[in-house]
Amino acid sequence: MPTPSWLSADDAEFITKGLSITLASRDLRHVPSIARALACRISADAQQLVVLLSRRQSADLLRDVAACGQLAVVITEPSSHRTLQLKGRDALINALEADDLTVLAASQANFAADILPMGFDESFTRRLYAFEAADLCRLVMTPTDVFQQTPGVDAGKRIGPQP
Repeated sequence: MPTPSWLSADDAEFITKGLSITLASRDLRHVPSIARALACRISADAQQLVVLLSRRQSADLLRDVAACGQLAVVITEPSSHRTLQLKGRDALINALEADDLTVLAASQANFAADILPMGFDESFTRRLYAFEAADLCRLVMTPTDVFQQTPGVDAGKRIGPQP
């Protein structure tokens, strides 16, 4: 995996390993919309963040992204609460690429392994990740802001890129 200039190698590995991913955008009146993503990856050229999600479960968010291009991606590791937030202004909706389902399967397996010790069994993860491949899409954005959001003294600290 290429390391982007807007993220450390450790943070790049973190966001792509299969965690809890929440997306947020807004409509033209600034009314927020949120959705849950299924997986996250970095583009082949290491310039963009790519998230995979269900169109059906994310209709409001996708409508808002299409209208304004703004997207916030919050990625959390449930077992440690380690959290990063990435923001961009140029998000686009694209069709899946050939290896996206492989990335999604790995993300699901890693997420399941992380929450298993907390009492969430495999059937929970299967239900959470239930999807039809034809329903999936990807959101692609160039991060303009990256923040440390892990609870603690550094929460809210900008870690890249600088404006």
